[in-house]
Amino acid sequence: MTDNGTDFGIVILASGMSRRFGNTDKLLAEFRGQALAIASADLAKKMKCAARICVLKPNSPELATLYSSRDIETVINERPEDGQGNSLSLGIKSVADRGCRSAFVILADMPLVNQLHLEMLSDQIGDNEAAIAFDGTRRSPPALFRHSVFQSLIDQKGDRGARDLLRDSGRVKNVLMPLNVLFDIDTPEDIERLSGQFEE
Repeated sequence: MTDNGTDFGIVILASGMSRRFGNTDKLLAEFRGQALAIASADLAKKMKCAARICVLKPNSPELATLYSSRDIETVINERPEDGQGNSLSLGIKSVADRGCRSAFVILADMPLVNQLHLEMLSDQIGDNEAAIAFDGTRRSPPALFRHSVFQSLIDQKGDRGARDLLRDSGRVKNVLMPLNVLFDIDTPEDIERLSGQFEE
């Protein structure tokens, strides 16, 4: 699927503060009859890869159990309030430490992303340093990063995630995907909208 078969990792970012969802953890909210987080966990489980990492915020025992039950290691982001950059840094460092030469990054609140979409990234990355989903207007995870940019991802902080790297690099492939695939859930209304409107 990538450079040398299964020398890649998959990173699930699941440590967001979910402020717009209210007082409950949105990743435990029901989506199509199961917890929202299960979609990303099952996707990672399907991947024949060298490492599966999920980055969680502290005090998330139910999510830790959910991911661990699918052979996914959990890493705790002790400062989730610092934004997605810190979460991404921790996840990429974890797969790098396990010898991975590339890494898929997915978000736990994007339940329509599936294995086909990751294969599209892998098929189209070519000689580029990264491939990222694109809906015709904006870039969004899922993304695939080669080892050559791992250190840049590990070093960045804040809430920008990989945006600065993607903006500055001339070797990023935009991979066109349907708009509904890139829908991320922020509010309870989003769950209702996605459940009723889109099909996988």
